[in-house]
Amino acid sequence: MQKLTAAELAVIGEIWRAEEEGVDFKDITMTYLTQKCNENQGKSWKAQTVSTFLAHLVKKEYLEMSRVGRHFYYKTLVGKKEVVNRIIKDMADTLYGGSLTALLEEIRLP
Repeated sequence: MQKLTAAELAVIGEIWRAEEEGVDFKDITMTYLTQKCNENQGKSWKAQTVSTFLAHLVKKEYLEMSRVGRHFYYKTLVGKKEVVNRIIKDMADTLYGGSLTALLEEIRLP
């Protein structure tokens, strides 16, 4: 599985949020995602920018795209838990020789 960029993670994060909130996948459009990324992620992206990230996510096989007429719809193929676990494992491998315990000991909660 290819790694996600921060921007791709922001976009797929909004899709996961929509799915968790019960938004129908037919309502998860590029326009919807542009609005949500700008509102929730503090971005000021144009639709073309989000479209580029969506294309990357489809190519990396994190998303499935379906087209009905002129509209494109997106749903996830990879769950949030799987991606979070991979990110944490990669961080532990890179910074702590693979030790999740050492990584967790570094985390300070407020």
